Amino acid sequence: MIRAAGLRPRFDQLKLLVAGVLVAAALVGAGFLNDFIATKYGINIGKYVPPGETVFFYVWVIGLILAGVYLLLRFTVGTDKTEDIFSKLIDSVVRDKR
Repeated sequence: MIRAAGLRPRFDQLKLLVAGVLVAAALVGAGFLNDFIATKYGINIGKYVPPGETVFFYVWVIGLILAGVYLLLRFTVGTDKTEDIFSKLIDSVVRDKR
């Protein structure tokens, strides 16, 4: 009934706000954690990961490839089968991470 009326579920805006604040806090916390580890233990985490531009480029390329594959599958096999394929792919990736 809520969807038919075009309304948003209860506390939806609050959930979005909390999720955004948590993501921002995690990013800021990661920076502070990096500084803390560098000063207390002398370990510079930045030398063990590739530079930010490289990581950003790889994430961007992977995202573009996935978007292209999604669109190609959507036009060739149809929307329903494409959604099934990607949901199974995401489930398998998430299940492997656990």
